[in-house]
Amino acid sequence: MKKITQLKNLKNKTVIVRVDFNVAMSKGKVLDDTKIRHSLQTINYLLKNKAKVILLSHLGRPENKVVKSLSLEPIAKHFSTLIKHKVDFVKTIEQAKVSQSDLILLENIRFFPREHLNCKRWAKQLASLGDYYVFEAFASYRQESSVNAIADYLPSYAGFRFLAEVANLKGITTKKPGSILILGGAKAETKIKIIKNLLKQYDYILLGGVLANTFLKAFDFEIGKSVYEPKSISACKKLISAKILLPIDVVVKTKSGRKIKPVNEVEKGDYIYDLGPETLEYYKEIIKSAKQIVFNGPMGYYEQLAWQRGSNEIALAIAASKAKKVAGGGETVDLINDLNIAQHFSFISTGGGAMLKYLEDGKLPIFDKLK
Repeated sequence: MKKITQLKNLKNKTVIVRVDFNVAMSKGKVLDDTKIRHSLQTINYLLKNKAKVILLSHLGRPENKVVKSLSLEPIAKHFSTLIKHKVDFVKTIEQAKVSQSDLILLENIRFFPREHLNCKRWAKQLASLGDYYVFEAFASYRQESSVNAIADYLPSYAGFRFLAEVANLKGITTKKPGSILILGGAKAETKIKIIKNLLKQYDYILLGGVLANTFLKAFDFEIGKSVYEPKSISACKKLISAKILLPIDVVVKTKSGRKIKPVNEVEKGDYIYDLGPETLEYYKEIIKSAKQIVFNGPMGYYEQLAWQRGSNEIALAIAASKAKKVAGGGETVDLINDLNIAQHFSFISTGGGAMLKYLEDGKLPIFDKLK
């Protein structure tokens, strides 16, 4: 993979950088600038080497039209403060071409109607802005023009954060004694593929959330009215292994209130919303002796305060472990940040879907473009 450090003689050259400024916003204010901060090393490196830098990013899903609330203009102002450098925010390719600034941010790339098509014609227009292309948007793995097709028209390189993401995720896909994978949340179809891919490399795979419900349903446990993914039942039934651990008790919502039940005593009207205390102790003992832990997805109905105990206790147990700890996924990162334990993790991936895609396939589409 070609690295940004291989770019030489950048004076008077223009580098297009695909960044990931798809950050949480509220009333025009940036709520979490982690992704923006992760791009600074690459951008500062290029500026230090006298390159002109044009940044491309998306924000949200505007469905190929201009949506005022998804404009990157407020992000440009916040970014300028972070990098301590003037940023020229432009709305069109034409404006980018004539700008005299050495640091330019183009308006939300998904406002442009052909971006989502991975259109070669649109990619050529974007490529005409620069001499080189740097990919620094690990979370953006979909087949879109600024992420994929553009790399066919310019010499392309990987940015510092992207390289760090790949290095850390590559490390957790190789077999190491004492490795455990903790998977929760939804997206059962994708996570089942990950389990298949990594089952040989991991000692245990601990399940929670909708994913665990789907496995329980597949193995003929009553799950009441709990959320599960029917399309994944068949695939679950084919994954029979002593390494795959399911809850032994759960916390359910019933007509008469909250109850703790063994999994074989869940009734038709129950909703499984969290791991039970016996399961938590069982999982925490395994976490305590692990040497490498990968964590993706909450263990229950984390969105509601009343059902956060399982997710919180598992996250805190991981943080207290002496193992190498890698986490990723939007809700997982929110959980870690809410508990203020990010500093105890070896690496936290910025790409939820991209992390899952990498763990599933061992690569991302952009890899072939960066060879």
